[in-house]
Amino acid sequence: MNRALIRTTRRASSRMAGFTILELVVVMVVISIISAIALPKIDIGRYRSDGRVQIVRKALQQAQRSSLVRQHDVIVSFDTARGRIRVALDADNNGAIAVGEIITWQTLSDGGRFAIPPSSLNGGAAPTIPIAAVALKSVSSLPTVVFHRDGSVSSDVTVYFSSLAGPKTDFRAVTVIQGTGRTDWYRYTGSAWKPGAL
Repeated sequence: MNRALIRTTRRASSRMAGFTILELVVVMVVISIISAIALPKIDIGRYRSDGRVQIVRKALQQAQRSSLVRQHDVIVSFDTARGRIRVALDADNNGAIAVGEIITWQTLSDGGRFAIPPSSLNGGAAPTIPIAAVALKSVSSLPTVVFHRDGSVSSDVTVYFSSLAGPKTDFRAVTVIQGTGRTDWYRYTGSAWKPGAL
């Protein structure tokens, strides 16, 4: 082949191999404009709060599953001061946590905390504690419910929590039904509680 033709072919292929700086700058400007429009509309705090719902529900649902599969009680305690949940497998079903029994902790994370909302889930006055139950037990000085071998829980319970840095209306609630152990969650809108959907 002729040398001039080879040089022309190489130059043409090298030009087609990449982007020019001008093309890259235009793409970056378009991406930054779209980001400036879209990002302020995304409420990151809301997604973090909804993520905490999954942490609380997962801990409660896993406790119920463990009680069914292992056929012994599972003690779920709420450490409201440190924002975490303790799940203990009560192998001897004595209602206490003994040495050698399996204990796991689940933290609310991302600045989450158990908190008292402005109104209760059922529309009454504000609760006095973030863990509301008819028959709340105390194990190691922590408010506690117990999942039994049939999947039921010792009491209907509602767990309220919020974020440390979020708005004062950023509350979520998870409920557990005593007879079935079913969990549901709710979001506080600033004036009322609305069912969540995940």
